[in-house]
Amino acid sequence: MNATKTTRLLSIARPGRVVCAALCWFLSAGWCGAQMQRGWRDRDVDKDAIGVATGMLLQAVQVMDAAVWRVEVRIQQKEIVVRTGEESDWRPAGSASGLISGGDFDFTGKGDPIGNIHRIGINVNMWTTGDNGKTWEIGTRNPNIPEFWVVGLPLRGWTAHTMFEPMGREEHEDGFWLHVRSWHSEQPIDCWFSMNEKGEPACVRRVEAQFTDPTVRAMRKRSFLYTVEITPAKQGEKIAAPGVK
Repeated sequence: MNATKTTRLLSIARPGRVVCAALCWFLSAGWCGAQMQRGWRDRDVDKDAIGVATGMLLQAVQVMDAAVWRVEVRIQQKEIVVRTGEESDWRPAGSASGLISGGDFDFTGKGDPIGNIHRIGINVNMWTTGDNGKTWEIGTRNPNIPEFWVVGLPLRGWTAHTMFEPMGREEHEDGFWLHVRSWHSEQPIDCWFSMNEKGEPACVRRVEAQFTDPTVRAMRKRSFLYTVEITPAKQGEKIAAPGVK
């Protein structure tokens, strides 16, 4: 066990809150216990460091619920030949930008695989437009399920059911970020989150996640690479229904 890595993680965060977050995650993710046991046998790993890193990441996601954040998403795509495994180079595919606050969002998407769409979700209500806001389709939604999946999955869906191991610390203008990476995962997810002045997880700042569409077309699969950049929203920015300022 790498005691140094675990000690380093604990030294930059308030131990009580981090350990509680890690324990809550382990208890809520009991379904992956068999995968964990298989993984521990596969190679020598620091189980404590993985538990702490995962708990800290989930705490950073939870802390974000209390504020409004601006998110920019860049999507790249490549094709994989099923028969030979040959892969093309990554190329730009689509993008999305907007605001998130807890389960609410206001996002505009462009290109593949999102489509040109503007969608707003507040509590159980959702508004969608494909003509730059000239007309809106009104519907309902489950606020616990991220409708705008291009952001919801990398930030909430994938991180909620994945274990993460610490990769290092990076210095940035607004302080230092911790880098964690999905452990024992077929499709890698990298997350960076910042720490506040008390040494507690403050905000997820960047997510890089790769997802391969299992659908086969013309003997090819498509793989997408999502890069999600998150910054505090500007003063006055908020999520509101169409026509409400």
